[in-house]
Amino acid sequence: MYRRSHDADVVVEELPFGPTAGVWHDGRLYWTCFPFGLGSWAPCEDPTFALPELSLYGIQPDGDSLVLHSRVRGVTGTTERRFPAHAWRWRAGHALEAIEPGELGPQSSVAIDGEWTATAHPEADVVMVSSPSAARPLPCASPYSVAWAGRSLVVCTSAAEVLLFEGVR
Repeated sequence: MYRRSHDADVVVEELPFGPTAGVWHDGRLYWTCFPFGLGSWAPCEDPTFALPELSLYGIQPDGDSLVLHSRVRGVTGTTERRFPAHAWRWRAGHALEAIEPGELGPQSSVAIDGEWTATAHPEADVVMVSSPSAARPLPCASPYSVAWAGRSLVVCTSAAEVLLFEGVR
């Protein structure tokens, strides 16, 4: 759903994929999709679906490309709790580029509020909380999404729990 302006009628757009988590990048919304792939849409344009070979935790803009954080699926299609071999850098119309997934593995969510950043790393069971002067891991089983609520941090886990870490900042 979207509006062309704050006082316009709501428009409902049917999408041919199951969006999970998304970001705005280069004039389009990009979503990780369940159980796999990358969906995209922009107002007045047709939705697109790409990369059906990838199962993704998260997606983040990085300059003129997107960083795709993958998750591992077994031969039966179920997800496995292990670090993927790499993350991916991707631009529409270009081939995937394998990149290092980072010491804590894939990122599923990032929340930024002022100088504070919280990054969920579900395979490492940690949320990394950082500011310009410090970085601290916050142990948390399978964190999936993070959001700031004032000085506190809200974490939703893969087990459908909602946790409140009060006064983190």
